[in-house]
Amino acid sequence: MLSRIHSRNIVLTAAILTFGLITSGCERKEKVLDVETSSGGGVEVERNLDTGAVTVDVDDAN
Repeated sequence: MLSRIHSRNIVLTAAILTFGLITSGCERKEKVLDVETSSGGGVEVERNLDTGAVTVDVDDAN
């Protein structure tokens, strides 16, 4: 009886860990452009290597 519960806990723990690793994968991104302005702001453009989606971040120092 004890080994049956122990085995079930091991399988459940393995399933939870596997799910966590799959859902927390890191995004593969490529920095296309990174510009810093003299006023302290800047523009950063990144492209996701998996989907091709482009992200543009604008930092306004003012």
